[in-house]
Amino acid sequence: MTASSSLVDSRGTLDNNQFDTKLESARQGEFHVISISGSTWVKPVDFSAILTLDIPQENVGKWIKSPNSWAEKSLHFSTKTILSAAVSSFPAQETQRNRLAVETVTHKEKKAWKITRPTAVEKVAAIISADGKDQLLALERDGRTLNFSDWNNARPVTPPAANEVTAI
Repeated sequence: MTASSSLVDSRGTLDNNQFDTKLESARQGEFHVISISGSTWVKPVDFSAILTLDIPQENVGKWIKSPNSWAEKSLHFSTKTILSAAVSSFPAQETQRNRLAVETVTHKEKKAWKITRPTAVEKVAAIISADGKDQLLALERDGRTLNFSDWNNARPVTPPAANEVTAI
């Protein structure tokens, strides 16, 4: 992983009612965040995450029931927030949409459309399924790819076992 890269694995609902997100960031460390109906648990996986959260080192690798003061911060890890941030790279106004280029591609052995803004300074592409479902498969941005899969098939999110949760 490079100094600016991140890996994200998130599943959940787009109403922020539940999500299960794993984030690995070169700068902020590795986290696992679970949120269900407003209750949130965070698991800092490494010492960089401990420093980011500003909590005692003995909590690395342990589930922590998030205090209410963390509630708003935890939404930064929601499936909805991650998807919204990625999609915001594309123009929403009709006058800008005509500047998009569309080509047929194969993405993970599936026929797809690749939509780009050829004149944009920042190189961004959306990969959309060409199977009639028009599902977002991936977003490419400056050489990095954010993949999406299992639309409408996310397993229910479950909280960590009570005996695995530590109070801080």
